[in-house]
Amino acid sequence: MTNFEALVSGVLLFNAIPHLVQGICGKRHMTPFGKSSSPTINVAWGWVNLLAGGGVVIHSSSVPWTGITYACFCMGGGLTSFLLARFWTNPDARLPWQKK
Repeated sequence: MTNFEALVSGVLLFNAIPHLVQGICGKRHMTPFGKSSSPTINVAWGWVNLLAGGGVVIHSSSVPWTGITYACFCMGGGLTSFLLARFWTNPDARLPWQKK
């Protein structure tokens, strides 16, 4: 697995978490499809992220992980976590293509 693939898989897998949790809890949450997407859409989007992130890991599994690979995975997950936490502190948060 390349370091870039590890970073991307970290981003995708950590981005799946809030969508799955909010959807499973029956709450509306922002997705690329809308500012207040239904729980079902959130679960679906969470699974898309989960499968894509897992697909990157499985596709690259023939190359052993090194310390740098783990660090890149954690950096992708950590950056996603902190950026999303900061993003959600804004009550008017929206994605660039979503209208107010």
